[in-house]
Amino acid sequence: MSAGASPALVRRRLRQTGVLSRLAQLRRDLALGALSAARAALAEAAAARDAAEAQARLLSEEQAARRVALRSPMLGNAQLRGAVESVLNTFAADRAREAAAQQDAADAQVMLDAARADVETARQTLAAAERLIDKRARMRAPLLEARARAQERAEEREAEERRSLAQGSALAGPGMTGQGAQA
Repeated sequence: MSAGASPALVRRRLRQTGVLSRLAQLRRDLALGALSAARAALAEAAAARDAAEAQARLLSEEQAARRVALRSPMLGNAQLRGAVESVLNTFAADRAREAAAQQDAADAQVMLDAARADVETARQTLAAAERLIDKRARMRAPLLEARARAQERAEEREAEERRSLAQGSALAGPGMTGQGAQA
């Protein structure tokens, strides 16, 4: 800011930088909210992934136990053909359910990765908002200093005018007023 900047210009620029600072703070607040939401979504995605993996493990364990039981049927020859076909169908259905459970776990992992990316994006947005607030504060500091210096100079000029008026009236004398003081 130049030394001869008018007080009106300084006030206007201060007002502008004040508005920009408030806007930057609003952006930071929004970024904080987005970061909180992204972290909550990340926690939900992690819980969903953990639940899907646990369900897939449980299903796999249950079906493995059932396959062991079905592999050794205690049936006679007449029923053997139907039992084997039933066992094979059960195994195929079990594998399909396991594959679906594993796919659910994989989908949950994809959601978790997306939530992590959202958290990182929200962190970056927050950091950008913080940098903007710092930038606005750096813009405002010289303006505030210029205004303070201008106020000091104005107060000094006013004090000097008062002193010169006081000295002028003291030189004019107590009885001389009006036209006599000017002569």
